[in-house]
Amino acid sequence: MALRPLAVAAASARRLASPPGVPRASVAAIFRTSPSGAEQLLFILRAPRPTDPWGGDVALPGGFRSASDADDEAAALREAREEVGLDLRAATRLGRLCDDRLLASAGGRGPLVVCLFGFLAPPAAEAAAAAPDEVAAAWWVETRLLAPSRLGWRPLRRSLRAAAIDLPPPPGRGAAPPPQLWGLTLALLSEAARGARGAPLVGEGAARGFDRPYRAAWGGEAAQLCLELRLRLPQLKQTLRAGAGGAALAAALCAVPVGAAVAMARRGEASEAA
Repeated sequence: MALRPLAVAAASARRLASPPGVPRASVAAIFRTSPSGAEQLLFILRAPRPTDPWGGDVALPGGFRSASDADDEAAALREAREEVGLDLRAATRLGRLCDDRLLASAGGRGPLVVCLFGFLAPPAAEAAAAAPDEVAAAWWVETRLLAPSRLGWRPLRRSLRAAAIDLPPPPGRGAAPPPQLWGLTLALLSEAARGARGAPLVGEGAARGFDRPYRAAWGGEAAQLCLELRLRLPQLKQTLRAGAGGAALAAALCAVPVGAAVAMARRGEASEAA
């Protein structure tokens, strides 16, 4: 069965106000239609950098909102121009593709509010790594490949696995190992799929087996429950500090605990390399 397009405006997506002192970041999901009529999404490969917790990972163009940005969408437009050289001011704006999310730990840097905005670029739109110190490659991938049937597991450390989708490599790069969509980018696109297709890729409401996007590598259900508590506790603490109500607490319980999982993985990689 053909998957529905992802480039669908989410009429009910909500803006989340930042708690005091918490920065904001905007991400751009840039779509185009290929000559064959297939929907494509622009991905980037982040350049490996010691200061970037997501260095070397698959991502979407995006970054922190600056004081010069008029709003969250303006930040996404600026980041797309700076990172992949695309001027999206004339593109079709789809608005927020999912609710903003509060990360309790953005790769170990502290809390962060992240917003996902959609843009439909012209079919002839081309992108390149315009900021080579931040972006190693930029390439288009057909969204039909972002399907539950293509999910697998990525080892993060000896005791932790993350849901992931293998993507075709950027042009001119070898196919092994394949670039993997996982973590925050997968979580954001999963929520966009919930709105556009009626079901997420991972997390609450996903196909059985991937309703828990992070898994203990051993120890059965007891180890999985311990892992869930470790991952969700920072999110709940941050939500409580923000003075949020019951609905926000329920959302924190259901949210994919991306920041905590990435921080745990980075700590594990450091300790195992020592």
